[in-house]
Amino acid sequence: MRTNRIASTLFATTLLFAFAACGGGQSQKTEKLEGDDLDETTTKPVDSAGGDGDGSAAGTDEGEGDGSAAGDGDGSGDGDGSGDGSGSMTPPPTGPAVTIKIKNTWTQDLEFNLTQGWGSRILMFSGKPPKAVSILPFARACTASCDVEGKDRCPVCKKPTSLGQIRKAQKAATTTVKPGQEIVVPWDGQVHKYEKTKAKGRKCNCHRLEPAPEETYTIRVCGLRLSKKHRKHSKLQCVTLENVLTFPNAGPQVFQFDFGNPVPPKPKKKKNP
Repeated sequence: MRTNRIASTLFATTLLFAFAACGGGQSQKTEKLEGDDLDETTTKPVDSAGGDGDGSAAGTDEGEGDGSAAGDGDGSGDGDGSGDGSGSMTPPPTGPAVTIKIKNTWTQDLEFNLTQGWGSRILMFSGKPPKAVSILPFARACTASCDVEGKDRCPVCKKPTSLGQIRKAQKAATTTVKPGQEIVVPWDGQVHKYEKTKAKGRKCNCHRLEPAPEETYTIRVCGLRLSKKHRKHSKLQCVTLENVLTFPNAGPQVFQFDFGNPVPPKPKKKKNP
């Protein structure tokens, strides 16, 4: 009798341990709950042995997970948002605000004397003469920024005196565009505003940079056609694009200036009947 009681007790204890082992060995996983009173980040236990495809471990490329590792695509998850998702940003456009392309489409050389800088060859203005308002896209020759410290704010530029020195300086500062060639002049969209200043006892004008005013501008580029024939003068040739440049602009602007035949063909005379 006593032996049967001990056996029954051992059998019951074995069943108890077996039942506890079956119910207590379940692991944890996380899944999203839905409900009006639940936050988006509320979780509950689920199986962690491989997951059930809800993206709780690494998410998917479209960001369908709960954001625990790869985010939900728009960066609103709990994780680091490293998935491809749909929250990628387009990089801003690079390059200068304005690009001026100058092409020589004629059979003679086109020259630009830049002793005074590009500001003397590329003109920009709004409105129409005589009420046109001009801007300075490029700095004047022999000038410096007002932010420069010391005597360099008022630079000293020696001017050539003899005819030989003048010709040498002009040749060094001349840009030649051969027939069929093209040059590119970039501009950052900043205008130069000049003001009076002093530096080490010297008086001069220095410039500060400001964004171009909100306006529509006309661009005029002027070059020189040198004459190689005796007693023939060189001719200044200008190409104008009216009301083409607008600020503010959504992105970089490119303008093409074609320098063709500098002498327009004469109109044919009508024959009398």
